[in-house]
Amino acid sequence: HDKEQQVYAWHRHDVGGTVEDICVIPGANQDELWMVVNRTIGVQTKRYIEVMADFDFGDFQDDAFFVDSGLTYDGEETETITGLDHLEGESVAVWADGKVQSGKTVVSGAITLDAAASVVQVGLPYTATIEPLDLQGGSMEGTSAGKAKRIHGAALYLYRTLGGYVGQDTSHLEELQYDDDNLFTGIKDNFNVFADWGLEARMIFRHTDPSPCTILSILPRFRTEDR
Repeated sequence: HDKEQQVYAWHRHDVGGTVEDICVIPGANQDELWMVVNRTIGVQTKRYIEVMADFDFGDFQDDAFFVDSGLTYDGEETETITGLDHLEGESVAVWADGKVQSGKTVVSGAITLDAAASVVQVGLPYTATIEPLDLQGGSMEGTSAGKAKRIHGAALYLYRTLGGYVGQDTSHLEELQYDDDNLFTGIKDNFNVFADWGLEARMIFRHTDPSPCTILSILPRFRTEDR
């Protein structure tokens, strides 16, 4: 619910556990969503009280928080992040000074970074997936509905984004490439989406990094075969 933009929408949110209780209270920047989450950590059942982080993380990309059941370190530069006992033995996602550090597992309540950092978000990773409805458009003989069509390219209009994959399905995903580690705003079209001919024209976007990602629009290019 984004009142300013007059947007109202539902979506499935997989937090990697079972939400047993939920409560919404007023917050400083947005309504705060609090949950009791039942998680399996290792072989043990744990129940954590968690709150959804603000979606608007401000002007600095190192403050972005896009992990589940995570904690933030903010202090002097360090290569060791401790206090992660609640995720013991788990593979975690790391966002350190606005960059992704992968391949970390919590051992004795701590992880070791590849490079020292002063602002670090550590938590469970999650996968975000967007699959729009069947694409429709015009043709020489009217609507493209019910006619064979084929996607032969696409562009994405992104806002403050890093990471992501796009393709015709989960088996044919191409990673988006960026010039640097700064959040990108604009149209990204340096990739190709070649799908097979069919009565449906679909695309899928997937994001797995603990980095910000906002898609303002998907701009496909496809051909329709008139009958």
